[in-house]
Amino acid sequence: MSYRATLRELSGYIGLTEQRVSQLCTQGIIPRGEDKLVDLREGIAAYCDYIRNQKSDKVLDETTGLEFKNYGERDSYYKSEERRISLAQKMGQLYEQGDVEELFYGIIELTREALLIIPDVLERDADLTPKQLKVTQKFCDKKLKALAKEAKKLGGAQ
Repeated sequence: MSYRATLRELSGYIGLTEQRVSQLCTQGIIPRGEDKLVDLREGIAAYCDYIRNQKSDKVLDETTGLEFKNYGERDSYYKSEERRISLAQKMGQLYEQGDVEELFYGIIELTREALLIIPDVLERDADLTPKQLKVTQKFCDKKLKALAKEAKKLGGAQ
């Protein structure tokens, strides 16, 4: 069972001021949850790693696998990366993930509706024989199943 601690409690355990612990959380050195609490074991371990890495030559970022000379270099890299991303967004070269997903789901839904309607339209307007209509229906059903499978891969059950 993990114990969730406030920054004040964690600062008492590791011997820093609450403000310094807050800075370490802001820098991403000590992980803090959405509820602004820190898992005590993870916080102490992260601080120990920080101290250990401060003495070593390089800092390894576990999320990206990149090595930096120190935490300052790592922070400046991420700040410049954030600037690059925000600039690309402003120039219209980069879109939010939610916007892209919404667009894909819209396209999937339109395609699904078209595949559902095609056999009825062909039956009514193209004077297909029952055999031709059955082949068309099978084709559309197969494509609908493939579309549903792709939608699930994207993370939505359309």
